[in-house]
Amino acid sequence: MNTIKQSVAIGVRGIRHLIHHPITMVFTLFNPLVWFFIYGQLFKGVAQIPGFPTDNYTLFVLPGVLGIAILSVTLFNANNVVIIGLPFTGGLAAGWIGVILVYILSIMFGFSMTCLGLSMSLASNTAWEFFGMVNFIQLPLFFMSSALFPQDFMPKWLSVVAQFNPLSHYVNAVRSLYIDGLDWSVIGLAAGVLFLFNILLFFLVKTIYRKVVAV
Repeated sequence: MNTIKQSVAIGVRGIRHLIHHPITMVFTLFNPLVWFFIYGQLFKGVAQIPGFPTDNYTLFVLPGVLGIAILSVTLFNANNVVIIGLPFTGGLAAGWIGVILVYILSIMFGFSMTCLGLSMSLASNTAWEFFGMVNFIQLPLFFMSSALFPQDFMPKWLSVVAQFNPLSHYVNAVRSLYIDGLDWSVIGLAAGVLFLFNILLFFLVKTIYRKVVAV
């Protein structure tokens, strides 16, 4: 219970900081919007390939950009998850229920990545080691996921790897909310996988923290 209260207190303090320093919100939103524009324009012709889930690649890649934005930010600071989601919650096929589900899934994914970031931070002796570990984890998670392309379009080995990637499950669920509506089988699978990763990574950071404190 104390852990929950402390987490809520830290989150509220972080949100207050962002409200009183709006320039932070601008920088937080800038990169995701740039990624959204670049990827949407760079690969828009892919949507014309027969068998692609939609003819609008910009809509297809939007959940992937949201996922990598959350991944990038929460490895350093979890408080920005709510702000990142603001410009990406319009036009969902699932309607207002979809907006709520996007935020729930984003918070679940953000929590697991925050625990991962804290684990790496506690295990690092210097800031440079931490930044190196973040880069080592971040890019493989992104490119070995379904963020940019459907898993059916991937080589078999990469498709198998993507199935064990929490980012893929997050992206697939959010993408279904944008394109298909309420596909509870996809949403339920993603929620279950993210919940499992949350538990595993929470105990990981808790274990590392205890070892660091005991030294």
